[in-house]
Amino acid sequence: MSDQPTELTISATTANIYGLAAAFVLIPLLVAPFYLIWGLTLNQVVDNTLTSGLYLFLILFIGTVIHELIHGAIAAWYAGIGWRNIRFGVLWQSLTPYCHSKIPMNAKKYRYVVMMPLAILGLLPYLLSLTIGSGWLLTIGITFILAASGDVMIFWIMRGITPDQLVQDRPTKIGLLLNE
Repeated sequence: MSDQPTELTISATTANIYGLAAAFVLIPLLVAPFYLIWGLTLNQVVDNTLTSGLYLFLILFIGTVIHELIHGAIAAWYAGIGWRNIRFGVLWQSLTPYCHSKIPMNAKKYRYVVMMPLAILGLLPYLLSLTIGSGWLLTIGITFILAASGDVMIFWIMRGITPDQLVQDRPTKIGLLLNE
């Protein structure tokens, strides 16, 4: 057993390539049920919801801040890290915002920290859009499902880690340290 943690990370370039590939697959798959239920195509949804670049920018900016705050809140409260051990920032070279815990937590709790923005900002609005036929919620849901692609990749990296193992996220990389 090593005293040194194992780094489990992927490059930002790799994450962006996977995220782009996921977008090409997920957008049609997510729009199809909306179309089947409500009869609106993606072009109609875009025409009805994204008529202004300013609205899109505001949705992305505010949603990104909320996304990172969700990570922080879940780490602070559910994982018991506390706000004093949470740091927020932006990797300016890749324009990637982040939330970072200065201390490790068990993998079970970290999985919740990683996936909760996807559930709250992506899946919840998406499922609600299917229920009430809102193009705005569809757009927000799809946008933040795709925005969580890095989180999904971290979740995937963790697939072989047992729930009680200690992990710590990386502030400057996509991934984590596994304390073995």
